[in-house]
Amino acid sequence: MVTCSFCCLHRHMHRKIAIKFAYLGEKYHGLARQDHVDETIEAHLLHALNKACLMEDVATADMSRCGRTDKGVSAFSQVISLKVRTNVEGGPGFYPPTGTPKAKKAKGTPKELPYVQILNGLLPDDIRVYAWARVDDGFSARFSCGYRSYKYFFPRESLNIQAMREAAAFLVGEHDFRNLCKVHLFVGYMCAHLCYLM
Repeated sequence: MVTCSFCCLHRHMHRKIAIKFAYLGEKYHGLARQDHVDETIEAHLLHALNKACLMEDVATADMSRCGRTDKGVSAFSQVISLKVRTNVEGGPGFYPPTGTPKAKKAKGTPKELPYVQILNGLLPDDIRVYAWARVDDGFSARFSCGYRSYKYFFPRESLNIQAMREAAAFLVGEHDFRNLCKVHLFVGYMCAHLCYLM
Protein backbone atom coordinates (compact mmCIF):
# COMPACT_ATOMS: atom_id res chain seq x y z
CA MET A 1 0.00 0.00 0.00
CA VAL A 2 1.16 3.53 -0.75
CA THR A 3 2.13 5.55 2.31
CA CYS A 4 0.68 9.03 2.51
CA SER A 5 3.24 11.75 1.82
CA PHE A 6 1.88 13.73 4.78
CA CYS A 7 3.93 12.39 7.66
CA CYS A 8 1.61 14.11 10.09
CA LEU A 9 -2.04 13.54 9.16
CA HIS A 10 -2.78 13.82 12.87
CA ARG A 11 -2.22 17.58 12.45
CA HIS A 12 -5.28 17.80 10.18
CA MET A 13 -8.97 17.88 11.01
CA HIS A 14 -10.94 14.72 10.27
CA ARG A 15 -14.57 13.80 9.91
CA LYS A 16 -16.53 10.60 9.54
CA ILE A 17 -18.25 10.23 6.20
CA ALA A 18 -20.18 7.61 4.27
CA ILE A 19 -19.07 7.00 0.68
CA LYS A 20 -21.44 5.51 -1.90
CA PHE A 21 -19.87 3.76 -4.85
CA ALA A 22 -20.44 1.27 -7.65
CA TYR A 23 -18.21 -1.27 -9.34
CA LEU A 24 -18.09 -3.90 -12.04
CA GLY A 25 -16.61 -6.87 -10.23
CA GLU A 26 -15.73 -9.11 -13.18
CA LYS A 27 -11.96 -8.84 -12.77
CA TYR A 28 -11.85 -8.48 -8.97
CA HIS A 29 -11.66 -10.99 -6.11
CA GLY A 30 -14.65 -9.48 -4.27
CA LEU A 31 -15.16 -6.32 -2.25
CA ALA A 32 -13.31 -7.08 1.00
CA ARG A 33 -9.54 -6.74 1.14
CA GLN A 34 -7.66 -9.99 1.57
CA ASP A 35 -4.12 -10.86 2.57
CA HIS A 36 -1.92 -11.56 -0.46
CA VAL A 37 -4.64 -10.49 -2.96
CA ASP A 38 -4.30 -7.02 -4.46
CA GLU A 39 -7.23 -7.14 -6.87
CA THR A 40 -10.12 -6.43 -4.51
CA ILE A 41 -12.39 -3.39 -4.63
CA GLU A 42 -11.49 -2.41 -1.07
CA ALA A 43 -7.75 -2.64 -1.79
CA HIS A 44 -8.19 -0.15 -4.65
CA LEU A 45 -10.33 2.17 -2.49
CA LEU A 46 -7.82 2.11 0.36
CA HIS A 47 -4.96 2.71 -2.06
CA ALA A 48 -6.77 5.77 -3.49
CA LEU A 49 -7.69 7.11 -0.02
CA ASN A 50 -4.11 6.71 1.14
CA LYS A 51 -2.54 8.12 -2.03
CA ALA A 52 -4.79 11.20 -1.75
CA CYS A 53 -3.72 11.54 1.91
CA LEU A 54 -7.34 11.35 3.02
CA MET A 55 -6.54 8.67 5.60
CA GLU A 56 -3.42 7.41 7.29
CA ASP A 57 -4.32 3.75 7.79
CA VAL A 58 -7.30 1.43 8.24
CA ALA A 59 -6.66 1.00 11.97
CA THR A 60 -7.26 4.68 12.72
CA ALA A 61 -9.97 5.25 10.08
CA ASP A 62 -12.78 3.38 11.91
CA MET A 63 -13.84 1.88 8.56
CA SER A 64 -16.87 -0.32 8.04
CA ARG A 65 -18.59 -1.66 4.92
CA CYS A 66 -22.31 -2.22 4.39
CA GLY A 67 -21.93 -5.62 2.78
CA ARG A 68 -19.58 -7.79 0.80
CA THR A 69 -19.57 -9.29 -2.65
CA ASP A 70 -17.81 -12.37 -3.95
CA LYS A 71 -15.32 -12.71 -6.78
CA GLY A 72 -16.74 -11.47 -10.08
CA VAL A 73 -19.87 -9.87 -8.53
CA SER A 74 -20.80 -6.25 -9.27
CA ALA A 75 -22.53 -3.72 -6.99
CA PHE A 76 -24.27 -0.50 -7.91
CA SER A 77 -24.95 1.02 -4.49
CA GLN A 78 -22.30 -0.07 -1.99
CA VAL A 79 -21.45 2.02 1.11
CA ILE A 80 -18.42 2.32 3.37
CA SER A 81 -17.95 4.68 6.30
CA LEU A 82 -14.66 5.97 7.64
CA LYS A 83 -12.78 8.97 9.05
CA VAL A 84 -11.06 11.13 6.43
CA ARG A 85 -9.20 14.43 6.33
CA THR A 86 -11.49 17.46 6.08
CA ASN A 87 -11.20 21.19 5.41
CA VAL A 88 -14.41 22.15 7.23
CA GLU A 89 -14.52 22.52 11.00
CA GLY A 90 -17.49 21.33 13.08
CA GLY A 91 -20.63 19.42 12.22
CA PRO A 92 -21.47 15.72 12.53
CA GLY A 93 -18.57 13.32 12.94
CA PHE A 94 -15.95 16.09 13.27
CA TYR A 95 -12.58 15.37 14.92
CA PRO A 96 -10.12 18.17 15.72
CA PRO A 97 -6.41 17.57 15.08
CA THR A 98 -4.70 15.40 17.69
CA GLY A 99 -1.30 16.98 17.11
CA THR A 100 -0.22 20.58 16.61
CA PRO A 101 -2.79 21.95 14.11
CA LYS A 102 -1.59 22.67 10.59
CA ALA A 103 -1.38 26.42 9.99
CA LYS A 104 -4.38 27.81 8.10
CA LYS A 105 -3.40 29.39 4.79
CA ALA A 106 -6.42 31.43 3.72
CA LYS A 107 -9.21 33.27 5.46
CA GLY A 108 -12.87 32.98 4.56
CA THR A 109 -15.17 30.01 4.48
CA PRO A 110 -13.23 26.86 3.62
CA LYS A 111 -14.67 24.51 1.02
CA GLU A 112 -14.90 20.80 1.71
CA LEU A 113 -12.54 18.53 -0.15
CA PRO A 114 -14.05 17.20 -3.41
CA TYR A 115 -13.96 13.56 -2.27
CA VAL A 116 -15.80 12.18 -5.31
CA GLN A 117 -13.50 13.85 -7.83
CA ILE A 118 -10.33 13.05 -5.87
CA LEU A 119 -11.14 9.36 -5.51
CA ASN A 120 -12.43 8.89 -9.07
CA GLY A 121 -9.19 10.43 -10.35
CA LEU A 122 -7.24 7.66 -8.58
CA LEU A 123 -9.55 4.65 -9.01
CA PRO A 124 -9.79 2.30 -12.00
CA ASP A 125 -12.60 3.14 -14.45
CA ASP A 126 -14.71 0.19 -13.29
CA ILE A 127 -14.87 1.49 -9.68
CA ARG A 128 -16.76 4.79 -9.34
CA VAL A 129 -17.57 6.86 -6.26
CA TYR A 130 -20.74 8.86 -6.83
CA ALA A 131 -21.75 10.35 -3.47
CA TRP A 132 -20.62 11.04 0.08
CA ALA A 133 -22.28 12.39 3.23
CA ARG A 134 -21.26 13.55 6.69
CA VAL A 135 -22.30 11.04 9.34
CA ASP A 136 -22.30 10.96 13.13
CA ASP A 137 -19.41 9.41 15.01
CA GLY A 138 -21.52 6.34 15.91
CA PHE A 139 -22.50 5.61 12.30
CA SER A 140 -21.46 2.23 10.92
CA ALA A 141 -22.03 1.33 7.27
CA ARG A 142 -22.64 -2.23 8.45
CA PHE A 143 -24.82 -1.78 11.55
CA SER A 144 -26.59 1.50 10.69
CA CYS A 145 -27.87 0.12 7.40
CA GLY A 146 -31.68 0.09 7.27
CA TYR A 147 -31.89 -2.59 4.59
CA ARG A 148 -29.95 -4.30 1.84
CA SER A 149 -31.29 -5.15 -1.57
CA TYR A 150 -29.88 -7.80 -3.89
CA LYS A 151 -30.74 -8.55 -7.52
CA TYR A 152 -29.35 -11.56 -9.29
CA PHE A 153 -29.15 -11.86 -13.06
CA PHE A 154 -28.51 -15.14 -14.86
CA PRO A 155 -28.15 -15.89 -18.56
CA ARG A 156 -31.23 -17.87 -19.71
CA GLU A 157 -29.33 -20.41 -21.74
CA SER A 158 -29.55 -23.96 -20.39
CA LEU A 159 -31.41 -22.92 -17.23
CA ASN A 160 -34.73 -24.38 -16.13
CA ILE A 161 -36.44 -21.06 -15.39
CA GLN A 162 -39.67 -22.71 -14.21
CA ALA A 163 -37.82 -24.85 -11.65
CA MET A 164 -35.91 -21.78 -10.46
CA ARG A 165 -39.19 -19.83 -9.99
CA GLU A 166 -40.73 -22.71 -8.04
CA ALA A 167 -37.70 -23.00 -5.76
CA ALA A 168 -37.44 -19.23 -5.26
CA ALA A 169 -41.13 -19.06 -4.28
CA PHE A 170 -40.19 -20.71 -0.96
CA LEU A 171 -38.12 -17.61 -0.10
CA VAL A 172 -40.89 -15.06 -0.73
CA GLY A 173 -42.08 -13.38 2.46
CA GLU A 174 -40.49 -12.38 5.74
CA HIS A 175 -38.08 -14.86 7.31
CA ASP A 176 -35.79 -14.87 10.33
CA PHE A 177 -32.30 -15.78 9.16
CA ARG A 178 -30.50 -14.93 12.43
CA ASN A 179 -28.88 -18.38 12.50
CA LEU A 180 -27.11 -17.50 9.25
CA CYS A 181 -25.90 -14.09 10.47
CA LYS A 182 -22.71 -13.21 12.26
CA VAL A 183 -23.83 -11.50 15.46
CA HIS A 184 -21.69 -8.71 16.84
CA LEU A 185 -21.54 -9.09 20.62
CA PHE A 186 -21.84 -5.37 21.33
CA VAL A 187 -24.48 -4.59 18.71
CA GLY A 188 -27.51 -6.83 19.08
CA TYR A 189 -29.66 -7.00 15.99
CA MET A 190 -32.31 -9.12 14.35
CA CYS A 191 -31.43 -10.60 11.00
CA ALA A 192 -34.76 -10.84 9.20
CA HIS A 193 -35.20 -10.69 5.46
CA LEU A 194 -38.17 -9.80 3.30
CA CYS A 195 -37.82 -11.57 -0.02
CA TYR A 196 -39.57 -10.64 -3.26
CA LEU A 197 -39.67 -12.64 -6.45
CA MET A 198 -39.64 -10.61 -9.65
